[in-house]
Amino acid sequence: MNLFVGPVMVVVGILTARNRVSLFKWSVSQQPDLFGDNVGDAQQRASSPSWMGFGGVGPSAAGGPLLF
Repeated sequence: MNLFVGPVMVVVGILTARNRVSLFKWSVSQQPDLFGDNVGDAQQRASSPSWMGFGGVGPSAAGGPLLF
């Protein structure tokens, strides 16, 4: 099981960190549809694509030890 989950987590983390700007823009554009206009604007002001990249490092760091 770990031989499957580990590489998947590493790949998902790398893809998230690499495509953080487009994922951030998509996330911000979806927020007003789900929660209203004020929430989408607040998220855009409070967050940045850097945090999306930081969120991609987590799965990579967690999946790395599962490879061994």
